[in-house]
This record gives sequence, C-alpha cells and structure tokens, in this order.
Amino acid sequence: MIELDYKMQNPQFECELMLLGAMLHWPDVLDDFVVDVQWFDDAVNRHVFSKVRQVFADGDVTCVSVALGEQPNVVSRIYDAYSACFASRISFEYYLGKLRESWAKRIIRLGLENLLGDDVDSKALVAEANRVLQSAEFVDGDEMVSSPVSYHEKYLDEMKDGVAFMASAWRRLNKLIGGWRDSGFYLVGGRPGQGKTTVLLQAAWDLARQGRKVLFVSLEMPVLQLQHRILSQTLGIDVTKIADNDLDFEVMHSDSTSSWAVDMVRDAKAVLNDNLLMISPESISPMSLRALIRRQQRSGGLDAVFVDYLQISDDDEKHSIRSDQVRSISGKYKKIARKFDLPLITAVQLNREVESRVKGGPKLTDISESDKPGMDADVAIMIHREFQEGDNPDGQGTDLYLKVVKNRHGQTGSARFVAQDGFARIVER
Repeated sequence: MIELDYKMQNPQFECELMLLGAMLHWPDVLDDFVVDVQWFDDAVNRHVFSKVRQVFADGDVTCVSVALGEQPNVVSRIYDAYSACFASRISFEYYLGKLRESWAKRIIRLGLENLLGDDVDSKALVAEANRVLQSAEFVDGDEMVSSPVSYHEKYLDEMKDGVAFMASAWRRLNKLIGGWRDSGFYLVGGRPGQGKTTVLLQAAWDLARQGRKVLFVSLEMPVLQLQHRILSQTLGIDVTKIADNDLDFEVMHSDSTSSWAVDMVRDAKAVLNDNLLMISPESISPMSLRALIRRQQRSGGLDAVFVDYLQISDDDEKHSIRSDQVRSISGKYKKIARKFDLPLITAVQLNREVESRVKGGPKLTDISESDKPGMDADVAIMIHREFQEGDNPDGQGTDLYLKVVKNRHGQTGSARFVAQDGFARIVER
C-alpha cells in the first residue's frame, strides 16, 4: 500500500490506473478507442492492460476474469485500478489523450537525450515538438493545400444543392442568417432572465420536429424542467401550470373543440419524438462534449449541438484566471463545430453594462468575462428586451428582439418577436 500511495502521487501512474479501471467498468471503450500497450509506463500496468485486452477478445471482462491465474501483485493492481476509475465513461477520451501525450513526450525526450547528450534543455524541445505535433493534427488529410482551379470541381459538387442551411424556427431570423450552417459556431447572448434558454430550446426542438437529430446540453436546468418547456411549446399550455401539475382545466383549440389539460399532457407522446437528445450533466468540458458527439454520430447520427451555456462549462485544463478559461472553451467549441461539420449553438451571458445603456441594445463587446467568444463566433445573436422573462403587462406577451451583431456570411440587423413566456417560446407578430 505504501508503494501504491507513492506511485499515486505520479500523474502518469494515476492516469494509467484510472484508464485501466475504466476498461474494467466499461469494457466496450476498447471498441471505440485505439489503445496501445506502449503508452503505459509502469510494467505491471502494461501487463494488466494486455490481460484486459485478451479477456475482452475472449469474452466478458470482469475483475475476476482478468485476475484469474495472475500473481498476487497483479491481482492487487487490478482491484486498485477498479477502485481508481473516474466517475463517468465520458472522461475516457480525455485521460486517454493525456496518456498518449505523456508517451509521446517520453519518447521525444529519450530520443533527444540520446541524440544530443545531457547538455540539452529537453523540456523546452519537448514542448516545441509537442506543439508541432498538435498543430499537425489539423492538417492531416489528402488535400492540405488547394488552389482555386484545383478545388473548383469539388466546389461545384459541394454547391450543386445550394448552401447547406438548416432553417431556424423563425422566418425573420432566417432572412438575416440563412439558418444554421454546418461547421458554424453560433452565440446567443443575453442577460439573466431575458430568455436565452427559451431561444435555444425552441430552436433545438424545432430542428427535432423537422426530423433532425439534435443534442441539447443543459448546464442550468435538469431534464425535467426542459420537458416542462417542450410540453408547453408543443401543447400550448402555460408552463407554470405544467410544472406545478395544475392541469385540471380545459384548453380551447383553434377548431373550437377543447381538451382537458391533464389528458393532453398524459397523451403527449403522440406529438413528441426521439430526435431531441437532452442531457443535463453537472459539468461538461470540450473533451467530454467531443466524446458525446462522436458516440451519437456513430450510433444514430447528429445534425446540431446546443450548449446552455458557455461560461458555466468546464475546461479540460486548469486556469488561474477565469477569462483564460472562457477563452479556451470558446476556441475549443469552435474547433468542435469544424471537426464534426455541424452547427454548435451556445448561449453566453452578457455583462451588466447592457442594462444601463439607454440606446442601441447589446453589443458584441458585452459578452461577460472574455471577448474571445465574440471573436470566435461565425454568428452572434443578442437578445434585447425591455421586460424580464415572465413579465406580461398586457397579457399579449412582450417585445423581444434577436439582434444579429456579427455574421461572417451575410448581413446584420434585428428581427422583432413577441416573447410568450407563459408558453416558453417566442413568435413572430
């Protein structure tokens, strides 16, 4: 135990142990990821991994099946690994990347020291080599460089069906931005209580009703509350009544018929679908988001991703300055949109200066904690309204503007809507 405590102070060893534990908890990760025995530095861990892979090929992986016939020190390591596993399998890709990076640095360091002797600053050279290796990942393809004439045939093929937009839920917004574009990084900004979640969820649910597969990651609301809002939008029943389970009343329909609200909610499966994939984790990082997207693309396809919201996401690395964390997450979210060739739409919080501004409404520079999301975004949409979410002085809803303050692909401008907060939606007048 003393030896293990000592080794657990070594980040490399701890990472190896957690990954081995994950393989014992969720053996099917070996189907989804390439893992090389050379990446493990500890000899016993290498042996355990080889045994796990062998048992996985033969049948079910359990601690008992892996430990069968092994020496006591190996058996002890197997159960130590099982106990050291991280909480969620989503983290596997992140720690695997750390293990691979550590192996690469170790190999580079050894090579440099053998080549140049002991008088070399190997850490600096390793850092530079690792930077080059990471940048090389983004130009790993058959056509790294194209000229207009060499690319033209491919261009015509890609453009023959027009620009690949998915229409948003609102015609007026589509006039400005066209819709949600593949590989696009979109921001929806607003102050607390102005309807960021309403806009994101309505946009996501509208795509799902079009038959698109959509992932909605909510860091603010549990899935139960998202379901309240979707039922309210779809059935036209006040969201507060649904949330309070106060459904003993009749709902009038446009054809002059009526239904009891309790029956409409109970039978709502007939008007819902499986296209909107909702998840409400305690936290999400770019690496875990990538793993979610990759898994869904493999299992059933994916057309768009929504994250509510950026500033309360976690990063995969630690930052001493909060603004650095927001900058890092924003850049990684943009890369995720490009890597998976789908639109990623995320909400952002705006700072208090918006509330004191007399004219003009929110600007791109109003994003709180960092200006990096505004620079990264392909399209930035700001919510502007005089009333808070839930205010309804005349019973007809209140004005809400979606103000496009940045658009790499076209024009900027404002689109006017009515916020029907009682139904968790915005509509065109």
